[in-house]
Amino acid sequence: MANQEVFQVSRRLNMVTGLLLAVLGSLSFGLLFFEWSTRLLIAAIGLLAFGALLLFSARNVSRIIVDDHSIKFLPVGAEFHFSEMQRMHVPSWADRFDTPPNALGSLTIDTNTEKFRFVPGAIIQWRNRCKLNFQGCDGNRMLSVLRRHVPE
Repeated sequence: MANQEVFQVSRRLNMVTGLLLAVLGSLSFGLLFFEWSTRLLIAAIGLLAFGALLLFSARNVSRIIVDDHSIKFLPVGAEFHFSEMQRMHVPSWADRFDTPPNALGSLTIDTNTEKFRFVPGAIIQWRNRCKLNFQGCDGNRMLSVLRRHVPE
């Protein structure tokens, strides 16, 4: 692997928000012992599920490696090959002069393969559409590296 780019990912806000929601969900379950309520049960399950999703997304990706053939999300090990990609959809605001640095959090990509893949914090793919999550890393540099490999 002669040509590879390494991106460090920091998702502290996801970690803190996930912990807060998980604690609130647990406290909501505790309140169910004092007063039964269907709304409280639904809220507790929702808070715990969304908190767990945020915690998994923060834990699953600490580094992103882009080489000549693929994008790897480490330590979870999810890999997305450039041969699967047809076209990249870059938001129109990404190239404007007044866009703040690292504003790009994810990219939508058309793929050749029809499948379902869900890796929290890294990849969401449904049929021929895929969303790659780059939140917490240098989004501008990631976009410039991906433009070398994938047509827009």
